[in-house]
Amino acid sequence: MKLLLAPALAGIVLGTLPVSSTKVVVSGAVNEPKALSLDKPIPLREAIHAAGGLRPDADAMRIAVQFREGHQSVYNATLPGPLCLIRPGDRVDVPVRDEGKYVHVSGAVGSPGYVEFAGGLNVREALSRAGGMITDASVVKVTRNAGDAGPEIYVLNLDDDSDGGDFLVQPADRIEVPHARSMAASDRELLTIIVVGLLILLLVK
Repeated sequence: MKLLLAPALAGIVLGTLPVSSTKVVVSGAVNEPKALSLDKPIPLREAIHAAGGLRPDADAMRIAVQFREGHQSVYNATLPGPLCLIRPGDRVDVPVRDEGKYVHVSGAVGSPGYVEFAGGLNVREALSRAGGMITDASVVKVTRNAGDAGPEIYVLNLDDDSDGGDFLVQPADRIEVPHARSMAASDRELLTIIVVGLLILLLVK
């Protein structure tokens, strides 16, 4: 038996015929899960924004897109730049973040937020993945959840001759980098005295 195509359909692959749906379903850890009505492709970030944006517990590094053709891709929305275009018939699913897969880095770093955990990850590498330190501070604090015993806090020295940066982190650890300290009151007073003294010398001359 032969399948004959009308001349108008010649050359069309049946598996790629347009999908009739005009909806894009955005579900999971977004503030307003919904089916969006689309008449043209839109960027993935725009689709998420239209669904109320990401919830605080969203795993922005593992946003799954099920394309209407049947294949699936995972996107990291914490990276800059465009991700992909969403078309009618696609599905977007934002998973809830599993704290056990990440280390949280905050404070004076280039890109505060979550860093994906991998075996053998140390403090120095975690800071590098978070954009590096943007302060001249040499001490960081690591807070670790020890269950019923309460949090364990480690204060690490990252000076070049110290091995504090080699400290191995664990999943769900929180690394905090202090910002450069503001000038203390005593420092300001000393600076004021020096400036006033210089002005007096200039006036005397």
